[in-house]
This record gives sequence, structure tokens and C-alpha cells, in this order.
Amino acid sequence: MDLTPAQIVHYLRLSQLEPVLRSEAIWACVHCETCSTRCPQEVDVSKLLGAARVAAYRAGYVAPNQAVAAYFASFLENLYLYGRSAELPLTIICKLKSEDYFRDFDLGLRLIARGRLNFLSLPKGGAIYRRLYERVRQKEKEAGA
Repeated sequence: MDLTPAQIVHYLRLSQLEPVLRSEAIWACVHCETCSTRCPQEVDVSKLLGAARVAAYRAGYVAPNQAVAAYFASFLENLYLYGRSAELPLTIICKLKSEDYFRDFDLGLRLIARGRLNFLSLPKGGAIYRRLYERVRQKEKEAGA
């Protein structure tokens, strides 16, 4: 990791966004929240990293690891469609975006065989999330104007 969580917080406190937005560390976070739990200053580092990813994505910064950027875009699209993560559509969207169709094919087959990827079970409630998403977008436009 190129920056530690403490360095990211330090840059943000100094309003130096560029090093954070270009960092590989913001894309390496897996939301385990260990950094937030262990932070002696009680900073929610996990939320900061999430916000930094969104800011970097919106500003057009590309993650050094293209697969991670494709996954992030796929995850956001999945949330927009279903309101929460749906594993099978997320996998399909991610594979289409990354153009890496068969790398994990054998793993996918094993997950399907074990009932971990269900073709028939899709989350409900996407319309509620889309309305919320559109309200947030509208407020962002109003704030930017």
C-alpha cells in the first residue's frame, strides 16, 4: 500500500486531496473497518476511504489496478439497479466491464454448484434506491450551481 490510513487522514486534514485521490490505498480497502476500530483518534477511516474512492471515481482518476476500478463501477451500477448488492449480476457486470470473461470461470461453476450464486434470487427495492440516488444527484447539482 502506498499510503497508510494515518497518512491519508493527514493529507485530508491538510486539504491535500491530490495524493489521496491518486493513491492505490483507497482502492485496496475491503471495508473490514479494522482501521476505524483501532484508530486511537476514533476517526472513521473506512468512511473516509469510501468517500475518497467516490471522489476519485467522479473526478476521472483511474485506479492503478483496472480490475478494481471495473469492480467499483460494477458495484455502483449494481446498487443503482437492485438497491443492494446482488452477487450474480455484480459478477456479470464486472466481467463485462473488465473484459476478463473466463479467468474465474471454474470458481463460478463451483459457486453455482454449491448454491452460492442463485440465478433466480434478485433483490427487490431498487426503485427506492434509484429515487434516493436521483434526489442526491439533484441536491449535488443545486449545490454546484
